[in-house]
Amino acid sequence: MGPKRARRGRPRYRTAENLADLSTPEPMTKEQVSQAPQEATAAPRDQDPSIHQTLAAMTRLVEQQAQLIEQQTAFFQRQAGAASAAN
Repeated sequence: MGPKRARRGRPRYRTAENLADLSTPEPMTKEQVSQAPQEATAAPRDQDPSIHQTLAAMTRLVEQQAQLIEQQTAFFQRQAGAASAAN
């Protein structure tokens, strides 16, 4: 086996130095916790339309894949039926 190549990008596991650099977030106060549901309700639903477009595209893709699987299944069933009829 050849020499191992160095990986690029961020390290896969956190090191002691990385953990020391992380800043711990402040815990939420009781007022913030009690206000969170009202803020979520008051927030507009279409804040990020791109995620809805992405989800719609993914849904269409999954539906197309399901149709393709159904077509392939029917095709293979016909092929199996034709092969058994020929024997």
